Amino acid sequence: MDVAKIDHVKDAAQGAWMTVTDPKTGADMVYTEKDGEVEVTKPVQVLFIGGDSEEFRRLNQAFKQKQVELAKRNQWSSQAEDDALRELMSSAARDWRGFTKEGKPLPFSKSELFDLMGRFPALIEQANNWIGGRANFIKG
Repeated sequence: MDVAKIDHVKDAAQGAWMTVTDPKTGADMVYTEKDGEVEVTKPVQVLFIGGDSEEFRRLNQAFKQKQVELAKRNQWSSQAEDDALRELMSSAARDWRGFTKEGKPLPFSKSELFDLMGRFPALIEQANNWIGGRANFIKG
């Protein structure tokens, strides 16, 4: 094993595409896109940084600090925890593919993703599992 070639922190910082799945069926969510004259089906995806990246570690530390501060003020609740986790997951996103709004392509926005996660809580769970899965980010 050549230790000079191992840098999982860098790999995690580059991110990896997570395919969004339907929480009821487990099937990949898809969209169609024109490639010339042909319609091509592609997976709906979100690009996340990995849990081993320095940036995610900073985001996670802020998440934990927020938990502590709210607990000190007796303001910690399951709703506060859900909101903080949703903020952490949406902050770890870098891009997306296949998202539309009212039939039109939707440019990536962390705030749009945050709002979507509020209406699609399974996406928070999918993101959390993806980000925590080291193998998803290891290159090569």
